[in-house]
Amino acid sequence: GEWPSFDGDLDHRGRVAAGPDPTSVSVKWRSPALDGDVYGQALVHNDTVFVATQGDSVVAMSASDGHVIWTTNLGRPVAQSALPCGNIDPTGITSTPVIDTAGTTLYVVTFAQPGQHQLVAVDVASGTVRWRHAIDPPGLNPLVEQQRSALALANGRVYVAFGGLYGDCGPY
Repeated sequence: GEWPSFDGDLDHRGRVAAGPDPTSVSVKWRSPALDGDVYGQALVHNDTVFVATQGDSVVAMSASDGHVIWTTNLGRPVAQSALPCGNIDPTGITSTPVIDTAGTTLYVVTFAQPGQHQLVAVDVASGTVRWRHAIDPPGLNPLVEQQRSALALANGRVYVAFGGLYGDCGPY
């Protein structure tokens, strides 16, 4: 099935009309080693599973057997030692991306050295970066901002929320 956003649908409620019997669920495959931890939910589109890592990579894997279709690295993550607080080391892509299934684009927010958040549009078929834009809130220090909330897509726009790092250091 399709699972293009956090909790599977654009309203983030996690409803699944039909799915496997939860009493008969089993492991189908395991992913290969990735370049960082995965904090966001995996997404599914066109029989492909997409994950984003703290290594600032997006990985597309076959839903049937888990083999890697493509990997796109989007930057060098920020070491926890470069931040005034926090508990993720390194910090790369922390939130759940979102897929625009009509436009076949995956949107993801990276946190890359020297400490900048970027919204990146990635082609779901090839992993090619279509575009990237800096999105740090104006007037705030990006080293105390964390983009952890799942991305949302509505009315042709991608919505990105920010909050503070673990430890609440600095204004966010």
